Amino acid sequence: MKTVDYLDAIRRKYNCSDYRAAQLLEVTKQTVSHYRKGGSFSEGAAIKAAQLLELDPAEVLIATQAERIKHREARQILEKLAKGLHRGAAAGLVLAAPFVFAAWAVHEVCILCQIGRARHLQSVTTLPVI
Repeated sequence: MKTVDYLDAIRRKYNCSDYRAAQLLEVTKQTVSHYRKGGSFSEGAAIKAAQLLELDPAEVLIATQAERIKHREARQILEKLAKGLHRGAAAGLVLAAPFVFAAWAVHEVCILCQIGRARHLQSVTTLPVI
């Protein structure tokens, strides 16, 4: 599911407007409007949505992260995980987690992370040997 699907589910469950859904999620109406235009939940809003919908927070968090990932294969892996969690297959998370994080590490590293990693590697390799 996508953020807008969770948002619609909240509106159906609580029979409310976007304004009331924003209050329930503890975000602004403008934030809900952003979700409607294709934005994704923040981590806090994802957890709150899971609580409101009585879902496993991991499912909503993983689905939210999947929306943000541009690499098709990595996104599909996360979407599959979220669907598995929706069906109660928490063990799938344990089995697939290394592959998901490997996909992120290879394909979805921001430039700041790359710079930080390079600095870290540089500091590790320049430590004196005692």
